[in-house]
Amino acid sequence: MRSNNEMETSPVTLKRLVDIFEKMEYTVQLNNDGDSIAGAWDSVVFFFSLSDDSSWLQVRTSSPAPAPYNDLPKEEAVALLQDAANAWNQEYYQPSAFPDLTARDWPCRVNDASRQFPEGVDGGEEWRYIFDFAAFVAPGMTDDQLRETLDRCLAVHLQANKTIGDFTPPLF
Repeated sequence: MRSNNEMETSPVTLKRLVDIFEKMEYTVQLNNDGDSIAGAWDSVVFFFSLSDDSSWLQVRTSSPAPAPYNDLPKEEAVALLQDAANAWNQEYYQPSAFPDLTARDWPCRVNDASRQFPEGVDGGEEWRYIFDFAAFVAPGMTDDQLRETLDRCLAVHLQANKTIGDFTPPLF
């Protein structure tokens, strides 16, 4: 039988997220501004934040689009990548996918050996798929509910980063 403490809900805060991740034996870092958390799983960097009113837990990752898309005219690239993101969104409920032209040095991949963010490549831009997930947390959650939500976030984002290429048409 569970104790009352295990069944009590508590507000979801960034500090609480860090504590839960540590209990799960994951390494995360609170950013300098104290408004988001970053962590890496399978070389994918995750960003966790709370909405201004702490009602929503927001999770974001990204995956680079194939390099040839960076050489296409912007209108053509966005149309093809949006079609692929729409196909992903029709097949999978979470996370939501969309293309974005993003700075190359956006920290989306991590060197697993050093756990360091990569240095900026050349300051240019590249096409990326952005994946967003939001979970309603306003009423608070038990530790078990929060762990399950975080596990779900990790699983669906890793799946998205791994499979989005299946939806992206090859360029010849």
